[in-house]
Amino acid sequence: MPDPQSGPPPPPGTPYVPPSRRPRQNQDEPDPELQPRAMRTVRGFWLALLLAVGLALLSTPWPVPVAALIASAAAVGLGVVSLVRVRAAHVRGMVPATVIAGLVLAVFMTMTTTGQVWLWREYSAYAECMDSAITQQARDACQQQLDRMLQERMDQVQQMVS
Repeated sequence: MPDPQSGPPPPPGTPYVPPSRRPRQNQDEPDPELQPRAMRTVRGFWLALLLAVGLALLSTPWPVPVAALIASAAAVGLGVVSLVRVRAAHVRGMVPATVIAGLVLAVFMTMTTTGQVWLWREYSAYAECMDSAITQQARDACQQQLDRMLQERMDQVQQMVS
């Protein structure tokens, strides 16, 4: 006697399709086989984003901003993969919304850390100047030096573009 939940047997000569590859009856229901993989990717995404934020908040020497840039770029990639897998597994609740919000944050982190790496020379000189500045007048001089250095860098970029 055939199993009432499996439906009628396939016609003779049709290839066997495992249950994981068969179309589901209700496409809106969460896929129990894809959900664990999707959630592992989401956890990896959030760990990469947390690492990027942590590294970006540290005021440390040169290689750390590069590591923050790499971690934030990895978070963007993992965020896109997470979103695709979450949508494919039909995960419900707040997970898709939090992945989208985290992806926006990861893109923002990538842009800001790229700027930090690109302008490292200027901000490093500013930090050294501020460390040795005792008076308000010296701090103002450091700010003016930073403004001048940033303007020179922007002028260089404009010359390259035009």
